[in-house]
Amino acid sequence: MDFYFGVDLLLRLKKHYESRLSLAIAKGFDRQYDRYHWLFIELQYRVSILRRTLALLDALPDFMCHQSEEQIFAIVIGYTTPWFSEDTLGKLPHDEDGSSPYFDNRNPYYADYQASLDRFQASYDFKQLATFYIDLVECLVLAVRMYFFIRERQFKPIDRESFADLVGIKAVLPAPA
Repeated sequence: MDFYFGVDLLLRLKKHYESRLSLAIAKGFDRQYDRYHWLFIELQYRVSILRRTLALLDALPDFMCHQSEEQIFAIVIGYTTPWFSEDTLGKLPHDEDGSSPYFDNRNPYYADYQASLDRFQASYDFKQLATFYIDLVECLVLAVRMYFFIRERQFKPIDRESFADLVGIKAVLPAPA
């Protein structure tokens, strides 16, 4: 990667989805039997993920001062891992070789996320707390970005063609049929 993804992306997404959520509520999409109730639910879910992730990032420096590197990393990975489970995403499409195109290096969202995780090799200097924090922030941001991409493709898209611009990438994976 040529640059780091940071909290600014999460804040931009939060602002985007909060304004759309407010509009959905104003239009009555929050009523359970409204035709677009599904959109309200998805917007509410994304705003919730963004708010919780930003809260975790706010608390992370304090954790870093009082926890071991392994515990800190476990907190971050433990926070994001459930997002990618079959319980959360449902049955994902698979190629003929049995792998999901979402978790393949041809998917730029996955490639970026995996590159952020790959930094944490055995040789990583966890004692450099500033760098460790920046790398953890990027890891979380890229996890959110990938998770929203999968949700955008796996469920009803709420951003259609603007999603790639919204998260700072042009996706190369085709939409599922």
